[in-house]
Amino acid sequence: MRFATKAILSWIVFWLVVGLLGAATLRLETRVSAQPKLTIRVTPLVGMAPVDARVIVQIEQHPDNRAALVTYASDAEYRSSFIQLDGELAPRTHEILMKRLPGGEATFTVEVFNSEGEIWARVVARATYTGMTYTLPEWQQDAGWAAL
Repeated sequence: MRFATKAILSWIVFWLVVGLLGAATLRLETRVSAQPKLTIRVTPLVGMAPVDARVIVQIEQHPDNRAALVTYASDAEYRSSFIQLDGELAPRTHEILMKRLPGGEATFTVEVFNSEGEIWARVVARATYTGMTYTLPEWQQDAGWAAL
């Protein structure tokens, strides 16, 4: 009798855990499907520096879309562009031109923010620009010139 009780309790615990995991998975899938579709296209992906890069962002219209942040980051530089979105009335395609980007590995990121200020969609593209890069001499970096 004691063995049968343990076996029954084990099955009950097993099915409770499976049920909770299934509910968590269902909740996760519901949340993911509610996110807007987001794509980024950067041209050129490979080029000679300094390069003018065109970033085309397509954001599926959604009532909760409030803002998009497009960033460029490399070892030498960081740039960003903020786009205000008006939910379902916002244009689907946005184009940003980033001029005279220096050489090196570049990362372009687009993040879409919802009405609560949370990031709920993100996409990343990488590019490589070869050529001359300018780094400040060490004495200028120490003197605070890098912030200018």
